Amino acid sequence: MKRLLKKKDGYALMIAMVIAVVVMLLSTLLLLVSYSLFASANREQDLAQSRELAQTVSRQLGKEIMVDVAAAGGAETDYPLWMYLKNNINISENKNTPPTSWPYYENDTAFHDEKEAYRYFTLDATGLSADPSVAGIAEDLRKNTEILMYWECENADAAYTTDVTLTVVVTCRSNGEETTVTNRYQLDRASDTAPWKWKEEYE
Repeated sequence: MKRLLKKKDGYALMIAMVIAVVVMLLSTLLLLVSYSLFASANREQDLAQSRELAQTVSRQLGKEIMVDVAAAGGAETDYPLWMYLKNNINISENKNTPPTSWPYYENDTAFHDEKEAYRYFTLDATGLSADPSVAGIAEDLRKNTEILMYWECENADAAYTTDVTLTVVVTCRSNGEETTVTNRYQLDRASDTAPWKWKEEYE
């Protein structure tokens, strides 16, 4: 009888141990699932934030590029990005070897490949940084935003600068997640004396 009781106690102990192991495994599994869901939610939030930032920066750059300076009034120096494009995109100076201005992009062509034609820009957060309440946000945005620009032309032998397409690629990052937005703008001028005006090119 004592031997039977001992055997039953042994079985009960084994069953209790098995149950405990199963409970531990289930608890660990639940923790892993919870962590996975939490991490996934964070990634989605970071991706959404990077997407919103990239779209916002891209829209603002578009406004600065397509500004009608004559209609807006003020000096050209009031529109630094617009003026930079006007001063640096030049067909005639690209006929020199090497070009004496910003080279147009043409893959696998000397002096016009990515190394020569791609220009990278950073955001100027000076205005925002002056406000202590958003200075940290402005600096994070500056560090986590990359802007690439390059221009192409349909006729490199043209007598004046026209038929030009500007490509602007904005990449924003948020905690390892990133979004890239690409926009293209067409130089809208009929002659070399016509004012510089850009319009967005839709695919």
